[in-house]
Amino acid sequence: MKRSINIFSILVFFMVLSACEDQLAEEPKDFISPGTFFANQGDAEQAIAGAYAAVWVGDNYMNLFRHHAEYTLARGSWTSMGNYSQRINNDQYGRIDGIWATLYTTINRSNLVLQKVPDIVDISTEVQKRIIAEAHFLRARSYFELLKGWGAVPLRLDPFTGTSEVSAPRASESQLYSQILSDLAIAETDLPVKVGDATGRASRWAAKNAVGARIHEHGELGGSGH
Repeated sequence: MKRSINIFSILVFFMVLSACEDQLAEEPKDFISPGTFFANQGDAEQAIAGAYAAVWVGDNYMNLFRHHAEYTLARGSWTSMGNYSQRINNDQYGRIDGIWATLYTTINRSNLVLQKVPDIVDISTEVQKRIIAEAHFLRARSYFELLKGWGAVPLRLDPFTGTSEVSAPRASESQLYSQILSDLAIAETDLPVKVGDATGRASRWAAKNAVGARIHEHGELGGSGH
């Protein structure tokens, strides 16, 4: 009798455990994935806003390039950034890593826009072209900054979502410049001439001048075959 009671208790325990697992199993209601997010014009606008936002995560991006410029003098913990003859100190290693991560985050978000937005149906053609052009511009600018800081770097034209996709070989500087100019040509065609109240967004003149003009003006394509 006691043995039967024990067996019955064990069976009840597993039945209760199974019921609890069923109750605790949740179907996510607010999880957003690339496969379900890009459904309409509002989603596309949010996605390109995320690509812009990636550029300004923290202040390392702005300060690193500002303190290398001739019109300013780096001070405090940024001193070694403004001194071309001085080796960087320990304070700068994390900042440089942050710049690298910021630029590739911008590239990855731009790549996601370029992959998903062209397939959206619920969006005006004009807005769709503008958002795609902005993504091309942001990708071009990010690769230009990577080239200035690191030379030949990995060239990613598709979004990646997992650590298994992180490793990639370096592309040649010639390949990178070709991609930059290709992205800028698309951006120049479909970006608006003026952005109006949308301060900080890319315009056609940004594509013409901000990166492209500097590449040609400084002869940085010399030796690249273009």
